[in-house]
Amino acid sequence: MSKKIPCEVIRDLMPSYMDGISSEASNRMIQEHVEECSKCADILADMRTPEVEEIREKEGQQREIDYLKKVKKRNRIIVVCAVLAAVILTAAGAVKILKDIYGGEYMLADIDYHVEVSDAKLCIQGKVPEGFVYKDCSIDSEQGIVKAELVCEPETPFNRSAKEDFRVDYEADNKIKEVQINGDVLWQDGSEICEYAASAYSQRHPYVGDAPSNEFLAYKLGIDEHFGAYTSELQTEQEPFGWKILLTHKIEADVAGEKEKMKSYSFALLALIDNLGSVSWEYVTAEGKEVYTVTAEEAGSDLGSDIKIYGTSAKQFQELLRQTGLI
Repeated sequence: MSKKIPCEVIRDLMPSYMDGISSEASNRMIQEHVEECSKCADILADMRTPEVEEIREKEGQQREIDYLKKVKKRNRIIVVCAVLAAVILTAAGAVKILKDIYGGEYMLADIDYHVEVSDAKLCIQGKVPEGFVYKDCSIDSEQGIVKAELVCEPETPFNRSAKEDFRVDYEADNKIKEVQINGDVLWQDGSEICEYAASAYSQRHPYVGDAPSNEFLAYKLGIDEHFGAYTSELQTEQEPFGWKILLTHKIEADVAGEKEKMKSYSFALLALIDNLGSVSWEYVTAEGKEVYTVTAEEAGSDLGSDIKIYGTSAKQFQELLRQTGLI
């Protein structure tokens, strides 16, 4: 799994870092991130100004008052468990939480998996992130589709003997066709699906007019990581529906190589957004402003088959990523 921590997670941890309540592991993670990320470094610097600290202190006091009002009627034991879980989570570091905060249990998106399937038998092996320990795995299967939820909990003085490594063996009633772990398709029709393909495929959606889903998909594909900041314009008044991506940063070198990257990302977007008909890129080079457009028809012609076929399964999408050089 990738060890790169998203800027959003680092920024969520900054208030705890500034208040001095984050763990040493979190502190190191924040410090290493801001050394490489100028935007997050600027945000952290701004938070250190006296005016901002005074505002944050007042906001923090108000949040505490609001919180106490909301939990006033809750069972005191539940409130204490929730607060302890939140403190332990902050100390453990930045991990995506999907459910059961009050129970102290966490289903994590950042677990290393390895899946082996033999007919109806399944073996899942892996390791949970630092600061957590494996707790349990619930598995259901129906018509050859196995759905597993791996649940972990923060490491505490009371469970340090538990292991970070885990192994789960399971036998289904029928021959296994697909394995989903924590919502991602990690194995399908004889092929293990890599993290990058599974994560991006999980963001498949039907309408390009759904801007938030577009941005989640672009984030999972790593478009901002490669090209930097961008803005979007959507054309949804008439078909073919289009998405224009306007890059903020000037392309200084290897324009041809960057256009190939745009083409690869365009193929992925066209495959995973059902009604998307074209992807355009607006960018600036030494020659001035340029626009590069890839249509669904051009993608299909280049690949030799309808681009939308590659969005029908995680296995097909992974094959597209291989063909376009994204993996």
